[in-house]
Amino acid sequence: MNHLTVQQILEYVDGTILNGERTQVVAHLESCPRCRREVDLQRALAKGVRDAPLTRPSRRLVDRIMETVLPATGNSLLRKIVNNLGNLLAMIVVLSIFVYALSTPSVWKGDAAPSVISETFKTYTGFYDQVSRYLTTESAKLQSKGSTPSSREGEKIVALTIISLLALAALDKFVIRRVMRTKL
Repeated sequence: MNHLTVQQILEYVDGTILNGERTQVVAHLESCPRCRREVDLQRALAKGVRDAPLTRPSRRLVDRIMETVLPATGNSLLRKIVNNLGNLLAMIVVLSIFVYALSTPSVWKGDAAPSVISETFKTYTGFYDQVSRYLTTESAKLQSKGSTPSSREGEKIVALTIISLLALAALDKFVIRRVMRTKL
């Protein structure tokens, strides 16, 4: 007598067996006590697994599994440079736009039609004006409290630094990270 295969028993217990095969398996189970016991055992195992409470694995076990799946890579100097390359490129872009805008007289005179760079520079200077006003009011508050007065040049440097950092952060978040995600 041919017995059912493990695959047939598991498909029968799971309910994934095809109808044509199902009638053959049922007919065989009526005449074979060994296969019936195997089906009963598989059903009991499936019920036990479904009814078992969920447990949380230990941190050590998770760490061992993750180390096997994703081996740790050392943070070499090259890896650090590559990971920060986006920030470096963003800083270079922002500074080059800033230098270009300062060194191009047509941006200041307004002779030519507005370009993307001139519009960006106008936005940048608008941010600068807002930060400058804020720093001026905060400086006045500090001076009224008796602190040392800051120079106008120092305020400009602080304002430009803050705006540059905000521009870098926005560039990194909205442009560079999206490009990196699409390439990976």
